[in-house]
Amino acid sequence: MTQCEIYFKKLYTPAESKDFDEPWRLVVEESVDRASNEFILDTDVTVQSTLVTECIRTLTKGKACGTDGITHEHLLYGCSVIATPLAGVYTQIIGADIFQTR
Repeated sequence: MTQCEIYFKKLYTPAESKDFDEPWRLVVEESVDRASNEFILDTDVTVQSTLVTECIRTLTKGKACGTDGITHEHLLYGCSVIATPLAGVYTQIIGADIFQTR
């Protein structure tokens, strides 16, 4: 077997640890399941432009842009122009339940 094959076999082979705390795993799984089942998205929400502005102002300058080509500087310097339209977009996304909860 080549090194590459060994690497990927290890990567995709589930590992079980004899030292793992099984009771705690069950508590965590039950908590996650309960939270997932009880989660209700409030689609009657309005995102305020002030919140968008606050979030944009936390961005750090000098970071690389993503595939969209938008840098933090674009958002920071254009904040006064784009905060309100972005708030509207985010409000519509939440209202349309674009991110399916179930």
